Amino acid sequence: MPEEELQKKIEELRLSGEELQRQIEELKAKKPELPVSEAKTYEDIPIDGQRIIKDLEVINVKNAIDKSAYGLLTETQKTDLTDGGTTTLHAHGSIVSFIPDPPYPQYGGDVVNYTNNTVLQLTRFFLPFKMTINKVTLVVSLVTTAGTIKVCFYSEDGQTKYGETTSSTISAAGVLTITLSSSVTLNPGNYYFGVIPVGTTNIQCRSYNMGDVEDDILTISGKPVPCGVITGQTGGTLPATINPTAIAAGDDKAVLFRLDN
Repeated sequence: MPEEELQKKIEELRLSGEELQRQIEELKAKKPELPVSEAKTYEDIPIDGQRIIKDLEVINVKNAIDKSAYGLLTETQKTDLTDGGTTTLHAHGSIVSFIPDPPYPQYGGDVVNYTNNTVLQLTRFFLPFKMTINKVTLVVSLVTTAGTIKVCFYSEDGQTKYGETTSSTISAAGVLTITLSSSVTLNPGNYYFGVIPVGTTNIQCRSYNMGDVEDDILTISGKPVPCGVITGQTGGTLPATINPTAIAAGDDKAVLFRLDN
């Protein structure tokens, strides 16, 4: 082997030896990594172990938040969450004020006549968040005979009534705010708002109107009707329950109302 090439090989070996020595010195100086079970401080834990701990901390915080939200659900909603139920849940806390949309595409403004104390007018609405309701507001457009009305809420299936209250005497057109006799807390979901006049009360309130073109979609046989009336009530009395499939949609007006805490 030529002397020049031999010297080159010797130099490569020298450099390799120096690199090996450097790596040995680094290993000697490096702090031994203890298993997590033997670590006495956080710094003693290997980097990978520290990363895992931080991930677990994030997961634990998320689980705590999830459990807090889970605790706000009803038993039925909890079942829906855990057994593949189909209920849509809205875990976004609660609201203090809400104006419900009409239960159909809006055609235009109109009025609902409250003139017959045996006719219950019903409007279905969707409440997107939990709410404690203390006040209901309507807009009175005409008073023919002064008097009172009764209002309440019904569950979507009509089997539970909430918050029945009688208004003060209505003697003039304008904004009518009714303070409920006791507050009502409703979870997210569909409900019916019910109104019936008392005695000889004869008034009109502002409403939405769907229009004649779309009437047929409101009355699918055997299915709940989103708004209309149920006749034959005891004068000025809100029934304990209603049958949503028995609502007559001939007067397909959804009353305009507002809910407040």
